[in-house]
Amino acid sequence: MLPEKVKTALANSKLWVLATSGDTPNAVMNLFHEIDENDHLVFYQVFLNKTVENIKNGSSAAVVAHPQEGMEAYQIKGKAYYSTAQKLVDRGKQLTARHHMPCKGAVVVEPEVCYILTPGPDNGKIL
Repeated sequence: MLPEKVKTALANSKLWVLATSGDTPNAVMNLFHEIDENDHLVFYQVFLNKTVENIKNGSSAAVVAHPQEGMEAYQIKGKAYYSTAQKLVDRGKQLTARHHMPCKGAVVVEPEVCYILTPGPDNGKIL
């Protein structure tokens, strides 16, 4: 379960950064995202081709949440999987349609650990 302050930081972050590893490490900013009812982080695929390739090859993921205001920031690490489930694609299309972009599927990250990235004495600590 995600701590409330991490959920708030994610809610106040227009772009989430999603990082994966593979033959070449990859990090992308994503505008089409949300927290689902299970506290999983869902990234709707418009592009994300290298990210999806890394996930399909077994990469875990890291997500950075940094609200527009202030220095508060968190890193969430966890297992990731790719899905083309119709429910996810339909929800993604709702978010991407206003930008006239397609949704092909979703990368879902199941949070396992959250780190504090905010500068100060708690930087690097696990929540």
